[in-house]
Amino acid sequence: MADQKKKQRENKSTARQTDKRKYAPEDARSHLAGKTKTIEATINYQSDFMHSYLTRHEMSTLNIFERLGAIFRMARSDKEAYAKVRNWHYETNIAIAEMQIETLQEQREQIVANTVLASENTINVPDSYNIVFELSHPVGNTITQLIKSLDGELAEIEKVFMNGLMDDLEYEQASRQAIAVMSGVVDRIYKVTSPGKRDNGPFSPALYMKYLKDPTFDLHERTDIPRELREAFPQKKNRSAVEPEKTQKTEAESSEKVTTLSQPDGTEKETA
Repeated sequence: MADQKKKQRENKSTARQTDKRKYAPEDARSHLAGKTKTIEATINYQSDFMHSYLTRHEMSTLNIFERLGAIFRMARSDKEAYAKVRNWHYETNIAIAEMQIETLQEQREQIVANTVLASENTINVPDSYNIVFELSHPVGNTITQLIKSLDGELAEIEKVFMNGLMDDLEYEQASRQAIAVMSGVVDRIYKVTSPGKRDNGPFSPALYMKYLKDPTFDLHERTDIPRELREAFPQKKNRSAVEPEKTQKTEAESSEKVTTLSQPDGTEKETA
């Protein structure tokens, strides 16, 4: 009888530990942690959206930036190849995300400008709203900075919503736009680096470098610019105009993977 009760307690404890994974993200650490110097960044976020997103996508987000870091390290020996990938990431990939966050801010400010708040509620943020990213290359700082920037705006949006100045439909639309910011940055890196993926094998930075050194290999041709921002990037070739059918299929697959926060993501093991 005593053994049976002990087993029941152990089962309950295991169930609680298993269930906890549904409510909080795990720390996302580079596979190079303990093997080389790394950067550890603790993010104390404020928004429900960021908590839900990171709980399901923390490792896939880390892994794609670890892939980018491996490419940066490999490209150090070739000035032109390095400039090509670095400029693309900062001037196109991250720039798109920053413009999307600005749009969210403008929409929120419009709503607030047309309403009057009688009194402001106190909003409690759970202590569990934090995550540690351990990164092997400084380019990973761009994802932690992006998370902080997007989370800051989303916290303001959720504040407006929880004080009754934004309805559920407006809040849902803002959440969908936020998903597009995070998934867009990750998806664009996957697409421009996909030539370095071996058939049924892991990503190879050395293989990708062969493409990156090719003057005809244009990263922008592999970049899907959001429709509302195409005028802001007129010099960038839009892949959807060149390969509409293939892009539509890719976008559909990407949408299925990341547009719902209720689905767990599949994490790919990256090799640097």
